Amino acid sequence: MKHPSNLVQWFIVFGATMAAAMLAAQRGLISLIVSSDISYLSVVMMALFVGTSLYAGWVARQMDVFVEPKVKRPLTVAPQFSRPLAILHFVADNLFALGLLGTCVGLCYMMRGSLVETADVAAIISQLKVGTSTALYTTLVGIVTSLLLQLQTFLLEHRQ
Repeated sequence: MKHPSNLVQWFIVFGATMAAAMLAAQRGLISLIVSSDISYLSVVMMALFVGTSLYAGWVARQMDVFVEPKVKRPLTVAPQFSRPLAILHFVADNLFALGLLGTCVGLCYMMRGSLVETADVAAIISQLKVGTSTALYTTLVGIVTSLLLQLQTFLLEHRQ
């Protein structure tokens, strides 16, 4: 049986990801994340993920054009694709790091109000809630986008 091309594999993963994102948006999860994140890092990570995923699709297409169909595919990636794949790895790693940065921002925001002695209890609880939601949602977005981009990169690198 013939293996699907790099572009077809990328399209399946990207299409499933976008379908899941549309379902999450329909259920209100995307708007909840965006409205709960005071740092807006989750929006940056989502936009970076979509842009880099489209770049991965372009790389997949270029890899399909480069490899002749009658020639057995090498086990290693052609040298001209090492830089684009390195860019994909870099972005995937930094999406995770941005998620952790959002966690730190949320925790700092959460602790800021609780250190004031004259603060109202309701205000402290509200600030704890906002900080916690920022920390958790940015972590979630960072991990999910990083893993999905790593999957796309893995499929491009380990094509046989």
